[in-house]
Amino acid sequence: MNKTIKKTLSIILTILMIVSSVPFAFATEGTPVAKVGDVEYTDFVTAVANWTDGTTLTLLADTPEYNDNITIVNKSVTLDLNGHTLNFSGTENKRFMVGEYDSLTIRDSGTDGAINAYYCTVQNYGITNLQSGTLNGPVSNVGTFNMTGGKVIGYSKLHRTSTQAIDNHGTLNISGGEAIGRFGISANYESVTNISGSPVITGEDRGSNKGSAIRSANTDLIITISGTPTLTGGSWGELFFKYPHYSEHPACRR
Repeated sequence: MNKTIKKTLSIILTILMIVSSVPFAFATEGTPVAKVGDVEYTDFVTAVANWTDGTTLTLLADTPEYNDNITIVNKSVTLDLNGHTLNFSGTENKRFMVGEYDSLTIRDSGTDGAINAYYCTVQNYGITNLQSGTLNGPVSNVGTFNMTGGKVIGYSKLHRTSTQAIDNHGTLNISGGEAIGRFGISANYESVTNISGSPVITGEDRGSNKGSAIRSANTDLIITISGTPTLTGGSWGELFFKYPHYSEHPACRR
């Protein structure tokens, strides 16, 4: 092999080495954070914009803070946390808002998947199904909330205190998972709460604020219990506590 050929090959190899190293140098900037179906996105906002009817949005990494509501309108969709965390704003009450004729299913195909919110994680007017994953913030339900697994933790960063995990103004069907808050479930005016299976519902005292597993706002509601749920209450008891109905507005609106 003559010197000219050797020199040419050396230049080519050098160029290939430089080119092959470029993707690694920019991997952080181009790493996918979510996918809709099989299409991956490096920007979570763009992924949400392409989350269309009948599709699944899957997290591929923990998201940066999302500073707007995620509104589910004119569609039925699924969110797969996939072992990652969806972070709403740490200073504003941003959350999922599910329309009256729409549905959202939340699941975690990995482990430790979660949604973090400043106050409320889901404000539901349609149908929301929680199958797995952790919601760090209350759920406000006006439509139908079906909980077969997962966890709802009723802690409010906004008020820096524990509040109701599930604030029910509609129909709540809970057959699994765990609800923890000052009130595990707050059953409000004209609501229907069906507890079956073996969910864990826990109410906790918070300083001078007493808690109960299930808070009954008044007598104009229906609560049915079957199966073998675990009810653990604070000073106001494990089952029901008659408490003046102070608002017809879901927690998320406050």
